[in-house]
Amino acid sequence: MKQRRRFLRVGFGRVLFGVALTLLGWAGVLGRAGAQEEVLTPALTAFEDGLFDRCVQEVERFRKRFPGSPLSASAALLEAKALYFLGRYRAAEELLAPVGSNRLPKAAAEEAFFWRAECLCALERWSEAIPNYRAALAGPLPASLAQRARLALGWCLWRAGKVREAEAVWQALARGSAGGPRTHALLLLARMALSLGRREDAESLLAQMVREDDRMDEAFCEARFWLAELRREEDPSRAVALYEAVVRAGRAPQELLALAWFGLGETYEKLGETGKAMNAFERALALEKEPILRLRAGERYLQSAASLQRLPEAEKKLAELPGRGGIPQRRGGCSL
Repeated sequence: MKQRRRFLRVGFGRVLFGVALTLLGWAGVLGRAGAQEEVLTPALTAFEDGLFDRCVQEVERFRKRFPGSPLSASAALLEAKALYFLGRYRAAEELLAPVGSNRLPKAAAEEAFFWRAECLCALERWSEAIPNYRAALAGPLPASLAQRARLALGWCLWRAGKVREAEAVWQALARGSAGGPRTHALLLLARMALSLGRREDAESLLAQMVREDDRMDEAFCEARFWLAELRREEDPSRAVALYEAVVRAGRAPQELLALAWFGLGETYEKLGETGKAMNAFERALALEKEPILRLRAGERYLQSAASLQRLPEAEKKLAELPGRGGIPQRRGGCSL
């Protein structure tokens, strides 16, 4: 799951609050529920406001007051979604397991399958998530959820070792009209090609993304980053332009920005621009949280500083950085 989250926080995890709650569409049921509706409404309101802990509490209050309610299944679906957004995937999945076929309208049942699949995916239980995504897609799932479900289905198939099936799912999305699902499908196909050693295929897909759209949202920043990584040995000047586009945009996740600054520093070194390299390594060091990469950035920063005879200045800056554990320090001389 860490690999999945590293750059792509784009669709497999948290569905935005703009998705209309299926529960609100059950006006007939709620209208007849009377007192039950009144008790459940605060849970709905809390969910819409992003107050997920409060939502869980309100559903529990509803359950205690109306243990045999015909709305119990819908309340469980609402609670499970709140638990998902709280990162309590196991609890949400256990709550959703019996919900899909239990007194829910068909549209809501498909949504229950979707959210259970999301929980299983977050728990890296790929093989179990796959049939739940497929069950969700078999029904009238809202369009925004259906697009995310197809992307996530491909991801789970890939992680379960079903490469051809995953590729087919993403290729179908990549042939669609321009927009988020197509963009993310192209990016995932490129990442798959990279993982399989198909460098030319990956470069072609990434170049297509960059060529077709000059936007700098997260997915396009990642595409430029990977394209820069592929091109920096053969065409360092072009790689610099791609890295610079990523760091200038500032819209990528912090982890990706740190890696882009580090790659930019290494490419500047290749071009003999040591001063720029030192600055890039410093920026990477300030952003990077992972100890191993932080150590590498610190080492390259000191190497650049030594080449420029600016080692005392660099060591002073290192000492001032917060959380500098693992960063190399000079002891009785520079041993680089």
